[in-house]
Amino acid sequence: MTLAFAAPYACLREAYAANEVAAEPILLNDNGAWSWFEDERAIVDVASGKLLVSSVADASGSGGVNRDGDIDIVSLDINTGHVDSFVLHAGLEDDDHNSASLYVRPDGRYVAMYAKHGSDPFSRYRISKNPHDATAWEDEETFPNGAGATYSNLHFLPADDGGAGRLYNFTRTENYDPNILTSADQGATWSYGGKLLSEGGGGDRPYVRYFSDGDKIHFIATERHPRNYDNSIYHGYVQDGQLFGSAGNVLDSNLFNSTAVAPSQLTPVLPTGAVFDDDTMRRGWTLDVAIDGGGNPVAIHQARANNDTSDHRFFYSRWDGSQWNTNQLGFAGSYLYGAESDYTGLVAIDPDDVNTVYLSSEVHPATKAQLIGADGERHYELFRGNTQDSGQTWQWTPLTFNSEVDNLRPVVPKWDAENSAILWMRGTYSTYVDYDLDVVAMVNPNVAAPTPALSIDFGATGQSVQPGFEAFSRAGSGVSGDQTESYPSAFAAGSAGIVVTLAGDPQFRNRGSDVDSPVGDVVNDFVFANNDLSVTFSDLQAGDYQIVLYAHDRDFAQSEYSVSQSGKQLGVLAPTDGSAPSIGVASARYWFHADGQSDVVLNLESLVGSSVPLNGLELYAASAPFIGPPIDFNSDGLFDVADYFILSANLHSSFAGLTSQEAYSRGDINGDLKADFADFTVFRRMYDEWNGAGAFAALTIPEPSGLLVASGLLIGRLMTYRAGPGDSVTPVGETRHGNTRNAVHQ
Repeated sequence: MTLAFAAPYACLREAYAANEVAAEPILLNDNGAWSWFEDERAIVDVASGKLLVSSVADASGSGGVNRDGDIDIVSLDINTGHVDSFVLHAGLEDDDHNSASLYVRPDGRYVAMYAKHGSDPFSRYRISKNPHDATAWEDEETFPNGAGATYSNLHFLPADDGGAGRLYNFTRTENYDPNILTSADQGATWSYGGKLLSEGGGGDRPYVRYFSDGDKIHFIATERHPRNYDNSIYHGYVQDGQLFGSAGNVLDSNLFNSTAVAPSQLTPVLPTGAVFDDDTMRRGWTLDVAIDGGGNPVAIHQARANNDTSDHRFFYSRWDGSQWNTNQLGFAGSYLYGAESDYTGLVAIDPDDVNTVYLSSEVHPATKAQLIGADGERHYELFRGNTQDSGQTWQWTPLTFNSEVDNLRPVVPKWDAENSAILWMRGTYSTYVDYDLDVVAMVNPNVAAPTPALSIDFGATGQSVQPGFEAFSRAGSGVSGDQTESYPSAFAAGSAGIVVTLAGDPQFRNRGSDVDSPVGDVVNDFVFANNDLSVTFSDLQAGDYQIVLYAHDRDFAQSEYSVSQSGKQLGVLAPTDGSAPSIGVASARYWFHADGQSDVVLNLESLVGSSVPLNGLELYAASAPFIGPPIDFNSDGLFDVADYFILSANLHSSFAGLTSQEAYSRGDINGDLKADFADFTVFRRMYDEWNGAGAFAALTIPEPSGLLVASGLLIGRLMTYRAGPGDSVTPVGETRHGNTRNAVHQ
């Protein structure tokens, strides 16, 4: 049956904000990250209804240096929303490569295995003391490898070893190759097995991703790091101590000896140099692997188009029993930071439905348009992709948009056909040893794909109109006054269609037809106004909508402009320029509500008094993003008098030694680990904004005493209501988690 997560609230509003999330996100850890070569990082313990995830804390995140390098495990009770956390190893190393691999034993106890990033030879492991309980663990044990250890990957094959079963840990150790540790007693003790693969030279490290269905351990691999080698992608599987190619051909009859095959002896999935849409793919990297309902592997991987680090592509490959079939999944954008020019946002396959993937990118996976957030900067957003034809075509649903932070490295743990959870990292990722990230999740998100309502291509008469778009064209000169067109649409309130009016003395331009973009016909041409352009939608059915705006000028650099609706700013859009924009053309996505009676007016206003270009727009009917109360100390889904009592009871208290989440639950709004008049000031202002003007004054409760207020004025200051990851303030449009957090350090 489908498990319904106990959502604490579901509120709608007519305000507009940044950091939109399509369904309620659950905050699991306010400081954590992972790499993607250690699995399973997240698991669902079906017997107890718990979701577990491991991550590594960093000094730049919540808790600062006191949590730097902590290896955390978090457990979410899916039915109650309660979150417990445990520190497996405090201060091990501030490196996202070190998150633990998790495994549920047949007796219900958990195994967690983790290592440093090659700086010592130990594979570390702990076993939970009790079944289905991640709050108490046996002491840490270590296994000494023959070289520096990196990554842990736990997978159990019950039919191995004559039916006794064998637990594998794949870890990078000797010669930087993937080596094998094995356990015959469910992780209590470990032995060295042998090498899975060997690339040969010291430091030539294959990158491997694993997945097991309990019968085989499938994996995909490269020869080396894409920084150092023009990789192809390969597949093989492990069963009963042997290595096989995709077709079942034996490649290594004994994995537990001193020899190993090279990755190139595996079955090729995508050879380097493959051509897609006239672009040559180079320097592949492995991302994810799963098994379809027929027992065949499905793989996600990436490559550089024409060896360009600003143009990565994601690929989706399926084995049909006799060959690998690969399709381009989507555009992946550039890289997270310069030193790692192949770090992308990544993709996760839903292991219970391999026709569904979750993708993180700084460009739209289909249009390659840059995803500009509310702050005018490009950000990584999360999408759900669905295919009905084995990956040839995809439907994309935005799960986050208009963000001021990045949404990275999605993970989908195996569960069952009726339930799913998606976890990701949300915040700022500077390097793999410097990040300020939250670990968040959505459980069984009920998010419908947006329905196209209207697409418009603006430009001078004679423009090439993008397929699927309607033209809004005027002469390139001599146009004055407001300009209006009407378009048929299933979402029009009347028979005349949706009426679109441009105001601000709009002028129309055609820049040719050579902008290199999947939406080139849209961005070759545009309408513009000096300083201020408004777009009005009349006769639009009541409902919630998302709108995508495109802003690009082939010939001239244009300045950024703000986008607002009914006096509320939606964001800032920074136009791109040139015939070959290196990452993609600029786009932004916003949400608004139409009441079915009033016009909807978007105002586009230059921030420096210059031109405002608009190439085109896409309007979608879509459900409203999740919106929770801005302050909710007791996580009951309400911003009410109960929250005031919590704040007043703790006013002028210090929360030193508590986590930011624990301090928040006691009234610390601004994240300074105390409750004082600064928090009270923000509380009072936000109470009226959320509940209506005068709502706070109408409370039949006393305010803090004059003496407390006076002392608060001496030490407090008015805090701006806009926070980032790790802060205790949740901006309108984001969420305050509906759960509690207990930290056990040991």
